[in-house]
Amino acid sequence: MAVKTKGKGKGFDERGTGPEPEWDTERALKMDDKTFRLHLSNSLRYYSYHYSSKDLKKYVVIWMQENGYNNDDVSAFVKSPTSYLGGTVCGLIMASRQGMPLKDDALNFIKKTIADVSAKVDPFADQTEKVEKVQKKVTTPELTIQDRIKIKINEHIGHFEEQQDLLSTVGKVDPKTFAYLKKENVPQNMLKGIAEPFMERLAEWQEAKAGTCEDLKEAYGHWQAKDYKKYFAFVEGILADIDAYAKTKKAVKVARVKKAPNKQKLVSKVKYAKDNTQYKVASVDPVTIIGAIELYVFNVKTRKLGKYVADPHMGVLGIKGTTVVGFDTIKSTQKTLRKPERQLPEFTGASKANKRKYLNTIKSVEIALNGRLNSDTILLHVQ
Repeated sequence: MAVKTKGKGKGFDERGTGPEPEWDTERALKMDDKTFRLHLSNSLRYYSYHYSSKDLKKYVVIWMQENGYNNDDVSAFVKSPTSYLGGTVCGLIMASRQGMPLKDDALNFIKKTIADVSAKVDPFADQTEKVEKVQKKVTTPELTIQDRIKIKINEHIGHFEEQQDLLSTVGKVDPKTFAYLKKENVPQNMLKGIAEPFMERLAEWQEAKAGTCEDLKEAYGHWQAKDYKKYFAFVEGILADIDAYAKTKKAVKVARVKKAPNKQKLVSKVKYAKDNTQYKVASVDPVTIIGAIELYVFNVKTRKLGKYVADPHMGVLGIKGTTVVGFDTIKSTQKTLRKPERQLPEFTGASKANKRKYLNTIKSVEIALNGRLNSDTILLHVQ
């Protein structure tokens, strides 16, 4: 199979993907569904990385000619815009040329896609790829809300996959996931969909490294220990930031539910930091302080984690101007976090009971709190 690769050339690119996957047809027919899908995923990833749909369209034409399509069908497909073809059909056909058996679902998908693409042909175009330059209106079905959500999720996944592709040429890539999610204001209902493919990818790599699956062991045979290390770090970083971002979205959502008009006036002058990208934390609504028995704060400038405890005589905490009132001056203290990047996730992920004990585990000098809040203060948690 002589197909020209795009970019720097196959020899350079294959350092990130390995050689073109080959299939043992008899062995593939005996594979369980999970193993078959993993092997197929590796093939599709290879063709998607090295070739465009334009590179591979001619092989789809050959497949049509070999599988009973008449000249009119082939002609209609040739005249169709390549932009509608997509990479999955091309990848399936290329994998089949390497020995992969086409199962019923894949075969039906190929036939349906070819029919859909052929239906979009311009009857006034000639038989060449120039048809792609013809401007025309294409009627598309109305998208449902779920369709739109899936499209956005795939766009976000695509952003991180572009970052992952860089790992084949550089030693380390920081996708800045938390900052990206915050900038795009990604809603909480999309986070699981974004995380799932990377969780599956991480599980696949872990299984390949362990060597418990022969197919995965063969597919990733070109990876060295350093490759596993950098790819693990990349995906684990993405998943950790998605989790941290989800917690900030949840905190904001809970705060909105608890808003009460009669309390808003009491906290109207409170100064605090709504969130902080460096430490990946966000504040709860200051309204929730009123009537609480404990308030946990973090100063992003001094790195101090503080705990306000309601005075037993007052019973609950309150707000006056920019100051917390009603707290026990003896029990309300703060300590400096030496490694807030690690310690803050530990605190936010702890249970209510463990949050109360958390300051005791910090080995630094204990300082009394004065009640004043400012623009560097994150309102971490109330209870």
